[in-house]
Amino acid sequence: MRTVRRMLRLNSESGYPFSEVYMKHFLSENGKLYRLLELIMELGAMNVLFLLCSIPLFTIGPAYVALLACADAFWKEEGRPTFSYFFKKFRAAFLPSVLVGCVASLVFILLAYNMLFTLVAFAGAVRIVLLGVYFLLVIVMLAFVYHLARIIGCFQNFRTKYLKAALLATVAHLPRGLGIAAAMVSPLVLLFFPMGVILALLPVMLFFWFSTASVLCIKLSADYMDEIEEYCKN
Repeated sequence: MRTVRRMLRLNSESGYPFSEVYMKHFLSENGKLYRLLELIMELGAMNVLFLLCSIPLFTIGPAYVALLACADAFWKEEGRPTFSYFFKKFRAAFLPSVLVGCVASLVFILLAYNMLFTLVAFAGAVRIVLLGVYFLLVIVMLAFVYHLARIIGCFQNFRTKYLKAALLATVAHLPRGLGIAAAMVSPLVLLFFPMGVILALLPVMLFFWFSTASVLCIKLSADYMDEIEEYCKN
């Protein structure tokens, strides 16, 4: 009703037909349609940049750091240009992010190998317990990597204190970590669907999935990341 009353007031002041006034307002830079299209383009740009910069697998670390930085700016509505800001963060945190990404990848590979070995070598209650332990370790590791990537993206370097800060954030906010881990591994859900469903969802994966999941992670950690960053400064 507020929008309608505003349109009627603008119509009476401008002398133009109501439909023309409404469309001009709706399609203007402050209009809802323009803002919606802008948000869709930002999410798509972040997603495509992340996928392209992750093609050499060893660069997935800096690509993820840059994606989180863009997602943080998107969540805070800071209006930063996506392309230039992404590559600024990508270049600034390249070396520490590559090193952290490689180490994290090795840890995940070892955890996956242990889980597969457990499925083959054990049975009954022992297998269930071991798989539960490894699953919990994967969740903790995912949340830890997320927090560490946020910190590296903020300071664009690496200090051993960041490891402690990321671990503290993970342990202190473990329930949030469950949501963060679920969002991070959500693309793997496609592996359990038939090929037809995978092909149908492929455009969503290519243009929106990773960026949307990153914005969700930013939302989940928004109320305590400032404290973590302040801790890292001291």
